[in-house]
Amino acid sequence: RFLRCPQTGSVWLHVNSTLPCKVWVNQQESFSSAMIRHLRPAAWGTVEGGLHGEVPVVAGWNEFLFKVVAPVG
Repeated sequence: RFLRCPQTGSVWLHVNSTLPCKVWVNQQESFSSAMIRHLRPAAWGTVEGGLHGEVPVVAGWNEFLFKVVAPVG
């Protein structure tokens, strides 16, 4: 996915995956978690609430890559 920004700065990103995942922004790893979580509604800002924080962006197009590990079987 891509995000176009008018200027360099940062954006708030929150990924609430129930499976292990990694997130890259502009080819730089931003978040990583090996945890398996239970699905919870509105789990904002807690340890169980997933990966969250500010990530840097540049003026113009920014690439976001999300990879999630799916269980086998």
